[in-house]
Amino acid sequence: MTRSILFLFAAGLLVLALLEILWSPAEAQSLAVIGYIFGAFTLLLILTTEELTFYNPITYLLVNLFVGIFARSLIIAYIDDPRIDVLFTRGKEAIEFTEVVVWLFPMLVLFIGGYATATGRFKRIEESPESTMDIPMKWTKPGYILFQIVFLGIAALGTFSYINKMGIADSLLSLEGLSTKRHLMIEGRSAALGYERWASSLTSVVYYASLILYLGFERKEYGVSRGKLAFYFFLAVFFPFVTSSRSTVLFTIINSVIIYSIFRKIQLRHLLVYVGSVLFFFQIMTELRKMRLDRESKREVEGLYGIVAPFLENRNLFDLSKTAHIFNSVPEKMPYMYGSSFMNILYAPIPRTMWKEKPDIQIGLVVASDIYDIPRAHQTAIPPGLMGEMYMNFGVLGIIFGVFLYGYSMRWAWSLAKRPNFKQKPMVVLLYVMILLPGTFYLLGASIQQASIRMLQFFFAAYAAHYLMKFNFGIPNRKVIKLRKED
Repeated sequence: MTRSILFLFAAGLLVLALLEILWSPAEAQSLAVIGYIFGAFTLLLILTTEELTFYNPITYLLVNLFVGIFARSLIIAYIDDPRIDVLFTRGKEAIEFTEVVVWLFPMLVLFIGGYATATGRFKRIEESPESTMDIPMKWTKPGYILFQIVFLGIAALGTFSYINKMGIADSLLSLEGLSTKRHLMIEGRSAALGYERWASSLTSVVYYASLILYLGFERKEYGVSRGKLAFYFFLAVFFPFVTSSRSTVLFTIINSVIIYSIFRKIQLRHLLVYVGSVLFFFQIMTELRKMRLDRESKREVEGLYGIVAPFLENRNLFDLSKTAHIFNSVPEKMPYMYGSSFMNILYAPIPRTMWKEKPDIQIGLVVASDIYDIPRAHQTAIPPGLMGEMYMNFGVLGIIFGVFLYGYSMRWAWSLAKRPNFKQKPMVVLLYVMILLPGTFYLLGASIQQASIRMLQFFFAAYAAHYLMKFNFGIPNRKVIKLRKED
């Protein structure tokens, strides 16, 4: 039934493309035509993809393409509004964006080539219940208690340190200051306070681990209840809510769906609850952001589009417009970087509070200033995404290599999730869930450096959690967690 609906939807998009060709030959509509075709192509890819689950990396690639190409092509083509120009077109003609969309078809072929190449190579990993990549899983009840104490303690210290350094304790008591973007300026540059942010994010690790225990293992033995999960979810979204990081809140909810889908079959009512949660948090955080804007810069959008506008009218995920601006500006306006954008990760661990003259590590600041002509003083970052960053460094050859390798790595990741004993190893589930979205959404839509840092942070956090949770204080014959049968 679902496949039939998707097929009809794809056919409908092709009909709309034909109607645009017949009755709207204007330049702006040429982008809509290709957007419709690309949307239909994406839906057909969904139909031909086996095992399209919530924890398959391909799912998030298709979401990126559908939002970043199909939806934003239609926004650029049909919505005549100053905000759309500020975000996407920047005074450029629609035909310039059309050329980039055409480029994406061979890029998809390269991705599929890398994915197919890895399929045969990693098939034996999926079919073998044991391999050298296995990690012994022995999470104990005392270890789980110790893990909660340590991680929540570090998170509390990180949150307190962030609030203290930013000096925002008083502003949190007001509605306008409850959820907003904040910057600590040092020598005219923004300090990310990365260690405080990372420490605060450990509440999400506690939430994910507890949810894994609740859904897949003996939850009563470890004292994991619905009330505790609700409390840990609140802790996980509290800090990103304060810092107005809508994407982090969204990822926390998506990761909840991913974990649920690994152990249980998702029913419609569960999906509606999660979708409702996403819309609720996004709407609240968006309205709180608007409170700090000047009246003249506010834009009210009515109807159904007003609900989804916050998801679409931004440069997150894979974005057609910023990719087009990069393609049209390099090397004419900005020279090739030849890998220098990757080197910033070497001094990223040094806090700006210790090295005040530290160069900017965000490649997004370079894109904003050199390509979008936004002054550095505004501290605006526009991360280029995988294709944009590879093109900025090595041109077309960089894209060919990067996209092929990305397809290969996605198939490798999926091979781990398809193994017969995947659900029986909570450490592997935890690690897989924590790096899945950074490896898809962040890598495709943000930057290679940002995605790498995020995945390394989660990798070390997951291993630290595993080490603590298998600790049993030297008491022999302790039980270890057992896979629980589905209710």
